[in-house]
Amino acid sequence: MTRLFLRARLRGYKGKCENPHGHNYKVRVTLEGPQLDSIGLLYDFTHLKRVIRDIVGVVDHKFLNDLAPFDVINPSAENLAKYFYDEPRGR
Repeated sequence: MTRLFLRARLRGYKGKCENPHGHNYKVRVTLEGPQLDSIGLLYDFTHLKRVIRDIVGVVDHKFLNDLAPFDVINPSAENLAKYFYDEPRGR
């Protein structure tokens, strides 16, 4: 589990979250696959840690509204979850 701090504002939202504010998050990774490799591993955790660290490093302690894709879409919890789901798939 990785912890991070994010700052953002929700565009079009009527309430406190329309203003810049911050939240602490925990990113939990769950892996699944069709089978283990020849030595009994599903995924190399060393590689997984590197991928997660790289993704978290892009957004941790940053203002999300300045970063893609959140410069276009709202940095809602739902969109953040999708971001953390989609990002590792391309690596």
